[in-house]
Amino acid sequence: MHQRWYNHARDLRRRKHHSILLQRAWDKYGETAFVFGVLELCDPSDCVAREQFHIDSLQSSNPNLGFNICPKAGSSLGIKHTPETCQKNRMARLGRKLAPEHVANMRLALKGIKKTAEHNRKNSEGLRGKKKTVEHRAALTEAFRANGVRKRQARFEAEIERLGVALAHERYARRERKRIRDTEARHRREAAKQFK
Repeated sequence: MHQRWYNHARDLRRRKHHSILLQRAWDKYGETAFVFGVLELCDPSDCVAREQFHIDSLQSSNPNLGFNICPKAGSSLGIKHTPETCQKNRMARLGRKLAPEHVANMRLALKGIKKTAEHNRKNSEGLRGKKKTVEHRAALTEAFRANGVRKRQARFEAEIERLGVALAHERYARRERKRIRDTEARHRREAAKQFK
């Protein structure tokens, strides 16, 4: 506790405190206007829950009543960054490559999570109007084709196990003919739209 108070006081005296609200009040009213005290002693495992209780009961995340930036204890959720801060963070991350292990861990963490319709709509709106380079479009096309081939191959192998080779080949051929017919029909529709 002493260390925490020391860190707060040191940052405030240096005019470098992370809470701009607390820094402004400290500058305006002076160090003697502030008291650092213990509201409650509790078990370390209950600290976050008790902190949240006091944030809520004292309304300390309300800028008119308190100095807490975060409305949630133990989390930075709810913090509103200024456009300048967002730009600084963006520039700091620009060009930084993630380690392959980190990318793999992120992929595993997101695997199987279903996105809501609202999330998909916002993503779509954010990407609308953005131009892709010819190289980027070619890479996307190749990735989609490779992914489609892998999925069809896996489906075909599963059917071979389930139905036997002859019947699986027959179903696969039927599906491929239908896929080709659908693709040709789509191309004809797109060509007809261009000539209208």
